[in-house]
Amino acid sequence: MELLYFSLIFVTLILLAGIVLSRLGRYEAYLKDLEGIKTLNDRLGDLVNGLEGLKTRRVEDQIHQIHETLEQIRLGLDRQGERAPVVQEIVQRAAPVPTLSLQDIVESKLYNMGFQEVRIVTDLSEVNSDEPLRIVVEARRDGTIHKGHLVLNGQSVTELDVQPVFGSFP
Repeated sequence: MELLYFSLIFVTLILLAGIVLSRLGRYEAYLKDLEGIKTLNDRLGDLVNGLEGLKTRRVEDQIHQIHETLEQIRLGLDRQGERAPVVQEIVQRAAPVPTLSLQDIVESKLYNMGFQEVRIVTDLSEVNSDEPLRIVVEARRDGTIHKGHLVLNGQSVTELDVQPVFGSFP
């Protein structure tokens, strides 16, 4: 009888050891899947560096300056009797808006229209901005590549023709 008890206890221990080993095997496989998370920190660092590379600091400074100017105008308008002189004084004190480069004008126009990944095909390094200029561009919107051109006359866009590029189906 004691041999039967011993055999049952031994078989139970073997089964428990098998269950523990199988669970450990599954746990190791799960940990191997989590190794991809270790690279997540590196990818997030690259994303932060990419966002810093967009050079949005200048735009943020201009928006902050505009906000301060508008706040001063609002405060000036709240005062009774001093409206016109205060507004003129604030406008005179406001810093002049810096002229934008041709690339900035083109990119801001297309980004405002909802395009992403704007690429300027035309070489803008040796361009005279005093005369109308035709610039070839490529951009992406809603997952579709668009190609076309726009015409700059000084600091304004006078013509814009950007069309999606679709393949033809039989």
